[in-house]
Amino acid sequence: MLADAERECSNAGYTFNLKSDPILPIDLGGGEEVEAILDYNALECQGYSNLFCGVRGCPVDLIGSESIKSFLTRQFHTVEINDHSAVMFPVTPNLCEQAGAGCCFRKMYLIDRMWMTEYEYKSEEYCKAK
Repeated sequence: MLADAERECSNAGYTFNLKSDPILPIDLGGGEEVEAILDYNALECQGYSNLFCGVRGCPVDLIGSESIKSFLTRQFHTVEINDHSAVMFPVTPNLCEQAGAGCCFRKMYLIDRMWMTEYEYKSEEYCKAK
């Protein structure tokens, strides 16, 4: 995936750069396998600012042993649940307003190699801290 991004940038005539390490190893399932997050926010194609990211954010791939889940986002954070981690993605404000929450998140993790999704609705104070 990184090689594809670098090739796409250089084929467009620009210089590919890593702003930070785009691959974050993480345990999303509590098993022996280690999953990973590929964060396109860490990639830069100098001179072509919207090659990887657009108005809805940058791709973030959650990579499991059997599948990949992709999201467009401006930010995410991780939390610990039980014996593993989960990735929290902000959800559109209108969904939060309907639930009467200050902000809300989609929480992604694995159980028995299957992707699980939960939604969390948070208070305004929590939102400001994130």
